[in-house]
Amino acid sequence: MRCGWCRRRLESCWSHGRAAYRCQHGNTSAKRAAGRRRNLYLREDHLIEAVHALLVEGDADAMVSSRASGLAQQLRECGLVVICSEASCALEPQSPA
Repeated sequence: MRCGWCRRRLESCWSHGRAAYRCQHGNTSAKRAAGRRRNLYLREDHLIEAVHALLVEGDADAMVSSRASGLAQQLRECGLVVICSEASCALEPQSPA
């Protein structure tokens, strides 16, 4: 999963007692300086729902897992990466390393 703004990998964290992912856009502090973009925080359960919906939308006939491990496997097999912003998530082809 990557940040839609800076394209960095999202890092796992805990937010309010729930599994989540965040991007600090290369900054090391949660304290926001003037003109700096807000950190991106996404709850894991919301991400799983969004990715599941995107995969089903992309291929309605496919058997799509609703478990995180199954979704991750399907994304790898299809060569897709999840790009997230505060408003939405999208699937894009994974760029070569």
